[in-house]
Amino acid sequence: MDEKLQEINEKLSFIIENLEEPKEIFTMDEACEYLCVGRTRFTDEVNAGKIRFKKLGNKYLFKKIWLDNWMEV
Repeated sequence: MDEKLQEINEKLSFIIENLEEPKEIFTMDEACEYLCVGRTRFTDEVNAGKIRFKKLGNKYLFKKIWLDNWMEV
């Protein structure tokens, strides 16, 4: 019984250690993957002002909620 309990505890520890927080901020490539759209289509939507973004240097960042809102339209 102790061996089975040990195995369960090890598996539970592994699961807890490998849990990730839900993604809330996406790069351009991650956003394309999340939305299942090509980069050209995505860039066109961003340039048309249909998807909100934050630009930091030469990086575009997108909040998940902004991407979800675009999907609702």
